Amino acid sequence: MISGGATELAIEKIVDPDMWSGYDVGKIEQLIKVALLCVDDDMMNARPSMTQVVGLLYSDDSFHDD
Repeated sequence: MISGGATELAIEKIVDPDMWSGYDVGKIEQLIKVALLCVDDDMMNARPSMTQVVGLLYSDDSFHDD
């Protein structure tokens, strides 16, 4: 999960209000984590390739921070 007490509030700011009652919070968290990997400016952590991004987004497994 994305850490922090304001997680739900942050997700509500990102998700279209028309979807508030029909989205999976876990999938939204996974999407946010993948997006953050894509914009990582730390050269020590290589950004994922598009193949990896698609794999992460379509994965049924939970996305874990290491």
